[in-house]
Amino acid sequence: MFWRENKIFAIRNGALVTAARKRQESKTMDGTQATEIRSLLLQAADAIDRANAIVSTLDCKDQALLATALDEISSALHFELLQKLYLRYPGLAEDASVWDGAMA
Repeated sequence: MFWRENKIFAIRNGALVTAARKRQESKTMDGTQATEIRSLLLQAADAIDRANAIVSTLDCKDQALLATALDEISSALHFELLQKLYLRYPGLAEDASVWDGAMA
């Protein structure tokens, strides 16, 4: 596999197959999938918070080794991934029990 001009190419038995062919098989995210993705991302955020709590008890050298990377991952998760999901499905940002799964 190799990248070229924002496309992924795979060479199989000497033939070149592009990612465009794969895209035809994919589908648009629906509300159920968005809810599942949100749930998994929030679980990941909780795990990162637990890791940060442990890291905060370590000595300065070990904290310096891990804290920055964990903070960067947490920021990307909250301010990039979840934000994009909430922009696409605003109801997800609200209480999940009120959200009806409709896209705004």
